Amino acid sequence: MCFYRNIFIIFAVGFLMTLGTTVGAPSVVGRDVSVIQGETGVLLCSVIDTNDSVSQISWEKHTRGHPQNSEFVTITPGSGLKVINGDSDRVKFIGNIDDKNGSLELSGITLMDEGIYTCAFTLYPGGIPEKTISLNVFVPPVSSLVDNHPVLGDKEVSLATCTAAGSKPPATVSWLFGNLPGNLTTIRNAIEHHNGTVTTVSSLVGVPSRELDQQLVQCVVTSKATKDQTLPFTIQIYFPPSEVNINEQLDGSFSCDTAAKPKPEIVWTRIDGSWPESSVTVKDGRLKFLTMDASLNGLYQCEASNEYGSKYGRLYVHNKAVPPSEVNINEQPDGSFSCDTAAKPKPEIVWTRIDGSWPESSVTVKDGRLKFLTMDASLNGLYQCEASNEYGSKYGRLYVHNNADVLRFENLVKFCV
Repeated sequence: MCFYRNIFIIFAVGFLMTLGTTVGAPSVVGRDVSVIQGETGVLLCSVIDTNDSVSQISWEKHTRGHPQNSEFVTITPGSGLKVINGDSDRVKFIGNIDDKNGSLELSGITLMDEGIYTCAFTLYPGGIPEKTISLNVFVPPVSSLVDNHPVLGDKEVSLATCTAAGSKPPATVSWLFGNLPGNLTTIRNAIEHHNGTVTTVSSLVGVPSRELDQQLVQCVVTSKATKDQTLPFTIQIYFPPSEVNINEQLDGSFSCDTAAKPKPEIVWTRIDGSWPESSVTVKDGRLKFLTMDASLNGLYQCEASNEYGSKYGRLYVHNKAVPPSEVNINEQPDGSFSCDTAAKPKPEIVWTRIDGSWPESSVTVKDGRLKFLTMDASLNGLYQCEASNEYGSKYGRLYVHNNADVLRFENLVKFCV
């Protein structure tokens, strides 16, 4: 009986030892992580279910930058963190060996860091349990929207292109255009790059009509790596200059008017020769004659052009010079006397006193008008107004008689020169 009892006791102890080893087996825990490129990621790793001491924590990596399994870092109680393959400035040990925590912090993450990381604990006497963790890197897209410069026409073309470049995972590009005139559609294309990123391109397609010009649309870029981006765009429909109209402006210049996009360049030329710079100017696309000279008579052309085409209009100039005609002297409401005549160009007006001179304190001339400041008999006499331009002159005379504080004048018969 004692023999069998001893066997039973040994068996029971052995069973309990086996059962205790199974229940207390150490295990390493951690989790996969996704990080946006440029940000900081945390690789969590710790060992549980063990009272064994930790003599070393080691990490291996298999990444885009290191496609073969390679040692990454080691952590020991005496030496702390040692980076074997990698930039030590980017790696930080945030765990605690006594707590059996081997977590790392990796800053400035790039696509080259994406891959598999293996965390292993060297236990005494329990062995070397390990855990594999995946690091996934998200890359935000670089979004852009370009005008495809559609030209007015009746066939479908690409109006604008929206691009979400170099994103991971691939971004989604969509358009918001409401109930715009015409049947607008979109065309999408995806380009995969060797580094795992994808460029998504979407074009807005329609018939380039005047009704679409200046209409607002929006491109929306959606990505897991960033917030939704909305890019507004005003549709531009381009076209060459249409019919050219030449119009005279209030300042006497001539404008060259046409509808075009982009704004056309305006060039004036003289078909039958050139013009003297002292007589003709062109400013802001407007032609202006500084003198009224018969030598300027001729055919002038205004050409409006942009990158899509050109149109021109012509202006025939016939400058008929007019010397001063009959002169009329008229009294104005302010008591001054004007010297009126028809002439081209505008004549110069000169007042004189035929039978002498006048005192400056009693008579003034301003803007071609004669005005008596006093009513003095010494001012009686004959006054002459001469109107002249480069083509001739005429004059009229005014007789002034100041009697009993009443100023009387007579507009004498006009004399011609």
